[in-house]
Amino acid sequence: RLGKTVHFGTVFGICVEKGSELPVGHKDRKYKGRFVFRGNDVRDQNYDHAIFQELGSSPAALEAGKAADFYGLLPGNAIEQSDAEQAYTQSLLKGVETWVELPEDRWPPEWKGIHRPVVPLELALYGHPDSGGYWEEHAEKHVMSVGFERVPDWRSCFWHPVFKTFLVIYVDDFKLAGPKDKLPEVWKLLRQGIDMEDPHPMGNFLGCQHEQSEQVSPWTGRKVQTMTYNMEPFLRDCVVKYTELTGNSRFRRVTTPFVEEPEWADGGVNTPSSPEAIEATLKEGELKHVAARVLMKVLYCARMCRYDLLHAIGRLACRVTKWDEACDRALHRMMCYIHHTYHIRQVGWVGDSADDVGIHLFADADFGGDKKTSRNTSGAFLCLAGPDTFFPIQAFSKKQTAVSHSTPEAEIVAADAAVRQIGIPCLELWDKVLGRD
Repeated sequence: RLGKTVHFGTVFGICVEKGSELPVGHKDRKYKGRFVFRGNDVRDQNYDHAIFQELGSSPAALEAGKAADFYGLLPGNAIEQSDAEQAYTQSLLKGVETWVELPEDRWPPEWKGIHRPVVPLELALYGHPDSGGYWEEHAEKHVMSVGFERVPDWRSCFWHPVFKTFLVIYVDDFKLAGPKDKLPEVWKLLRQGIDMEDPHPMGNFLGCQHEQSEQVSPWTGRKVQTMTYNMEPFLRDCVVKYTELTGNSRFRRVTTPFVEEPEWADGGVNTPSSPEAIEATLKEGELKHVAARVLMKVLYCARMCRYDLLHAIGRLACRVTKWDEACDRALHRMMCYIHHTYHIRQVGWVGDSADDVGIHLFADADFGGDKKTSRNTSGAFLCLAGPDTFFPIQAFSKKQTAVSHSTPEAEIVAADAAVRQIGIPCLELWDKVLGRD
């Protein structure tokens, strides 16, 4: 079979044994491989951490899950979740032919005495770089066959025009929101073509604990439906990881995640003449080689439900390639803030009907907030609100790509980014969910 482009591997993934003999005429060919001993320890042919290029797979965005939560809290609605069982292997593997080796304890008796037998891989096994795309294709085909329609420009999000239900699929996690009396019938349709667990009320979804309850509105004192997003265990794990990587376990109490600017930042007598001169006064940071690992882990939680960390992470992420001792202090300050704010939760509540709820998009910017480059930072926040409703959906904090000449200019740039990146894309979704143009 070596005349074709094929892969060889174990049942746990795709690999090729280094130094294996190839037939005559094939010794000059180069083969790539991937060893998958555990799902969290994936290596390539050089024993480096493998990077999967699953371009065929596009799971739903985090804000799609928040939208489903809001829809499920509207009067008369509910929200439930379910997991597909061994999702990838429910779909067939297509495309490039793939052959795998089986562990010897799984061989049939007639294989004994054969040197390294291989078999074709027919199901989209976990570890194969194309498995995610084929599973997504399989799931979407069935979902649409039972009456769902794609939400334009929102991947893995579906709307059922008959049952008025909103479905979000994130790999093998299914989240369904809609009229309470219609959910059992819709789940029955979905489970006709996809093996999944029994649906249940919202719990842990994408590493975030969803806690639904009825509480008193802080605005009117009426009873409202709330969704609380709790990622305290995840944040504690982030602090533990930081401690393991740095050896620093002393976290003083602070009230903000930002370190104070050095003396020269306010125009003191020792102010360097340029950003380059400022850089020259600082030494390389000790945490340069571990900073990205900490920041990217915390960033997931920040995007999910801790918007108060977005700006601090964004400022430090811009410095990863030119990390200095000031960045060390800033990173430690942020971890101190996280350590003393485990109790913070993001809460959204709904006390109105869909007709009384509107989409609210806020944008703002600082002016020259980055003292080293004089660039500004754009911030945006999207929520759904009404007389007694407030539900956060999405936020970002991003450094602008050019230096503005004034505060109005900086805020115009921020408003443009907010409308272009959040406002306009969200209209396709909410036209469907809220049932109005």
